[in-house]
Amino acid sequence: MWPSILAWNTSLINVNSAGTAFVPTEQLGIKQSFHRKTFGHNDATDLNVGLNFNNELYIGANITLTTIWSRICEGYSEDATESGDFNYMDYYYEQKTTGSGIGGKVGIIYTPTKNIRLGAAVSTPTVYYLTDRAYWAMNSSLGTNYTAELSTPDVEMDYRITTPFSYNVGFAFTHPYGTLSFDYEGTDLSQMRIKDQNNFEDFSDINDIIKKSYTRVDKVRIGAEINPVHNVSLRAGFQYSNSGIKDINIENFIGSLGIGYSNQNGFFADLGFSRTLKSTDVVLDGSDLATAFVTSNATKAYERNNWKLLFTIGLRF
Repeated sequence: MWPSILAWNTSLINVNSAGTAFVPTEQLGIKQSFHRKTFGHNDATDLNVGLNFNNELYIGANITLTTIWSRICEGYSEDATESGDFNYMDYYYEQKTTGSGIGGKVGIIYTPTKNIRLGAAVSTPTVYYLTDRAYWAMNSSLGTNYTAELSTPDVEMDYRITTPFSYNVGFAFTHPYGTLSFDYEGTDLSQMRIKDQNNFEDFSDINDIIKKSYTRVDKVRIGAEINPVHNVSLRAGFQYSNSGIKDINIENFIGSLGIGYSNQNGFFADLGFSRTLKSTDVVLDGSDLATAFVTSNATKAYERNNWKLLFTIGLRF
């Protein structure tokens, strides 16, 4: 809304003699430029408690307190490359987001035998209390003697975001010569919600879109580790996950290999490699501004292959 108001008041949108709205730049050669910067931080503090029953049953719980700060700076400009009624325009937008969040997790591990380990955990929704502060500015130059520089007052909104509930279960078989593990995690993205803390803004339409557009995310992980010689471990793993977006078949299959070394003095080093095993067709939403700008037929499929090489070195003391 504010960019349209500023464009009208700086005469970048105007009305001709016939009473029809028009844009002065639509028939001129224009040099355009755009920049966007996003930066911030997300800090978390964990409060943990654990219980041990006869070295067979372990119960743990934690509360996570989060603080958030972010800033977005966005600018767009147009300069005429041909003579006409339009000379230039500049647009600037800035938004700062601050807030805090709280969430929790409870987990259990049970070892019925020396070599078998069973585990389960649930994560409560994290509730974020956020405040957005934003303003817009625009200036223009038209003809030989018209210039305008306008900006909005600071716009502030307090709102609450609730993340979805998640859970996971796992199984592991341990042996002096290696370990085999299986893990499943589920998260229902349709449970995400946003609410105005002051009841000024109605987010029911957005929440309805979330419920209709998202579903459960499934993640399955399988891993194995063997110890062929003392202090050396060889590892292999596989992960499957889906996107949780309804009506779009996005699945990821990732494989990994690794090797690790550790000694009794606390030194350890690990080298790991992971790669996407299957190319995934991804459908781009044509309503996305960037893809819609590139082409009016923005629904395309593309192949994605990713790989990572990670090296870790450390000392335990």
